[in-house]
Amino acid sequence: MSIEIDDSAAEPRFGRIRRPWRWAVALVVLVGVVLVAIDLTLAGDVLLVTVDRPGEEAPRASLSDEQQSLLDELGNPDGFTIFFVDDGSESVRMETWSYYQAGREVSFVDGELSADESPEPAVVTRPTPFTPDLFTPFADLQQIVTATGVVEYLEYHVEDELLAGGTVHVAEQLMLGLKDGRLLYVEAVPLAEGG
Repeated sequence: MSIEIDDSAAEPRFGRIRRPWRWAVALVVLVGVVLVAIDLTLAGDVLLVTVDRPGEEAPRASLSDEQQSLLDELGNPDGFTIFFVDDGSESVRMETWSYYQAGREVSFVDGELSADESPEPAVVTRPTPFTPDLFTPFADLQQIVTATGVVEYLEYHVEDELLAGGTVHVAEQLMLGLKDGRLLYVEAVPLAEGG
């Protein structure tokens, strides 16, 4: 007896990514950085950093037509996450924008729509003050400070065994993951009722 599986109807979630397992590994590492940051808060290995905000204009990321249409329709997202992944042969920007009031969570890969789903319900009392275009691929911390206007944040150094050169920076409604001083992960969160 043989079993045949017809997977011709299956659509990949991120159709343009040719090596999804590499991106999955990178995402697992980045999520691990976030979890380590939470764990480090209990360990006490935290540095409070205060910086002077520079007056220069920071570069902004370009938005695709699909992203701009969504902004025109719904405005800035209540919250969002961005992953920057580079495996040496190609760089990818993966984003998820959450609109809790509208009941939509929209994902993009390099600006192209990859998913449009319903998020877990939440009552947002204050959306994130940040916008996705503030975060350019692999930016350094000075560029991020200039773009966002964040002048105070907590800095966590990730143990080298977990992610060599990894740091997590946490400010009000914002978490950043950097490796060797370059931005890999952004999570801009809204304030929600009861949270």
